[in-house]
Amino acid sequence: MASLGDIIRVVAGLKFNATGDVQNVFHLLVSGPLPVSDADLVDDMGEHLEDIYSLNNANRANNITFDLYNVVNLTADLELGEHPWPSLTAGLGGGEALPPGDALLTLARTGKSRVQGRNYSGCWTEGNNADGQWSTTFLTAMATLPGLIWDAFTTSLGNDYTPIIYNRTLGTFELPVEYSIVPQTSYQRRRRPGSGS
Repeated sequence: MASLGDIIRVVAGLKFNATGDVQNVFHLLVSGPLPVSDADLVDDMGEHLEDIYSLNNANRANNITFDLYNVVNLTADLELGEHPWPSLTAGLGGGEALPPGDALLTLARTGKSRVQGRNYSGCWTEGNNADGQWSTTFLTAMATLPGLIWDAFTTSLGNDYTPIIYNRTLGTFELPVEYSIVPQTSYQRRRRPGSGS
């Protein structure tokens, strides 16, 4: 059971060419109106990820498959396991794939100096980018991505969550107050095995 104020970590797992892992980490706060059962929490996180990743999936390379997502209640130190995506199975873009590390970067400013959130959205096709710049058409299609990532939301089960910028070293978090998209390609570096969130 997730209590109000619990911090949840969700890892969205995809595969590049069936073997390469592509992961994206999200942190959220359980914000009401009532505690959430573990089963409902898992379902809510799957729904949230699908809302994010369904956006412009027609331009995500079709050699990308949606693998599993992982949910952890960090506050309760409770691992809730890996789960299949509710409905997404693969990207639908038929063009040549960009390397997974070439990503669209979304920045979230907080109320604390020098603290900001970053989200790297990758696995797009080459036609969306030229000379290191995302196309105007692509940026227009992705305009709602920051809100999907950083705005508080209510799931179809009626549970409320607030995305946060989490400091895993200190165990503290900040709330996003303003966000933007970087129009240039940003490279998402791979972490060494065993490191990172």
